[in-house]
Amino acid sequence: MNRIHLFCIALAAALCSCGGPMALPAERKKLPGDESTTSIPLPNAADDSATMNLVNTYKPMAVPLLAQWAQQGGTGVTIDLRADATRPALRAEYRVERAQEFSIPVEFVWDAASAGRAAVFIRELESWSAVSVRSIGSASGNCFQP
Repeated sequence: MNRIHLFCIALAAALCSCGGPMALPAERKKLPGDESTTSIPLPNAADDSATMNLVNTYKPMAVPLLAQWAQQGGTGVTIDLRADATRPALRAEYRVERAQEFSIPVEFVWDAASAGRAAVFIRELESWSAVSVRSIGSASGNCFQP
């Protein structure tokens, strides 16, 4: 397994305690910034429970791998949770930082069908105590508030 695959697994593990396989949807619409970020598509909620073992296994390794990836020029991550990539996308942006080690932008993208999953991923990211996490923008407002 090469380093970028390990990084993707570690990042997914670090950001959430759920997820899906990193298989691409059949037809994925490109998002702005896709060319400069690492994209992690997680479209299938049915596979979330199978991913839990990977998440828990790689979570302790996430910080060192993120630091190494940032030193090698990694520019950001887009976690695409859309069940249907043709539907309008909502997004939220965060900066994941560790003093003197890395500062990585993380963008979550979801559609109406995956809004519940996005809420879980975002809450898990915000509660990750090994790093500093701050919101840097949202193109959808806070869709999780009533």
